[in-house]
Amino acid sequence: MTLITRVYLENSITIDGPTGVLNGSDVAATAIEAYKCNVYCQDSQGVIREYAHSHGLWTATISSTFRAKMFSPLAAVNFNGGKEIRVYCVSEDDYLEEWCYSSGLNGWSPGYLTKSKFRVDANTKLAAVCWLDNGQPNIRVYAQEPCSNQIQEYVNGNPWKKGAVLPAAHTGTGLASICWLNDGIHIRVYYQAPDMTLREYCCDGGWFAGEFRTEGMPPCTSIAAAGWFNSISRLRVYCQDARKNIVAHKSDDGWKSDGIIIGPLRCKRFSAAIEWNTQGELRLYYQGDDNRIYEHCKSGDNAWLKGFSFGS
Repeated sequence: MTLITRVYLENSITIDGPTGVLNGSDVAATAIEAYKCNVYCQDSQGVIREYAHSHGLWTATISSTFRAKMFSPLAAVNFNGGKEIRVYCVSEDDYLEEWCYSSGLNGWSPGYLTKSKFRVDANTKLAAVCWLDNGQPNIRVYAQEPCSNQIQEYVNGNPWKKGAVLPAAHTGTGLASICWLNDGIHIRVYYQAPDMTLREYCCDGGWFAGEFRTEGMPPCTSIAAAGWFNSISRLRVYCQDARKNIVAHKSDDGWKSDGIIIGPLRCKRFSAAIEWNTQGELRLYYQGDDNRIYEHCKSGDNAWLKGFSFGS
């Protein structure tokens, strides 16, 4: 994989990839450790591009990684300190695909999920979580089923298998998922219900409807989420509201609205969120009206600040 490097100098610096970001590209992000993350989007040729941050230094792929169908949904996870990365997308014939990067090997290769041939709804978005159990990765991917609009869980393995069936959602719903470990694994999935409200579905050993619920939102609003455990579970959800602003919702022991982050933006500006040290270091990545991918940063209770922008 060939990389182009730019050094972090100031928040206004921009990092350009080889081609423009697709207008309407999905955005995925995965936190590797404190001050280290990867961001993925699709370029105008259908290639998935990677932007990687490590302690103030950004790199951007200029060689091809892999292709997906145009306007493919994206999700990403990593494990083993970022030595293993998995990116999830959808093929031109609407099959789930997994692309794997392993440190020490050259480039990206298709994973077991690709070989499993699970067809998903043509309008689905994707979400994914990963945690380690005795050193072994447990990955869950969420997508909408064809026709039924139900959210299906997919469980990693060789072969992958279908897991829990979650509620039916609005067709083409945004999807976001988070997990944390505290006396077992806890998973949260966020989606838009048929009545246009945003909802939460929870797994704490078994699945149940969560407390999070918003007013009605625009159809297919982008949904991003971040969560971590620090004495209590701390959950954040971001979406684009009816006024086209990206707004925040937070729970540190009960849900409440947390204000506007950025906007207004055109519709179908997709976003992704991460937290990377369980101290409230948040990063939100989204596509702006000029099609670039923008970063907004928040540390603890401080205000949101503008970070980098990617893509020409």
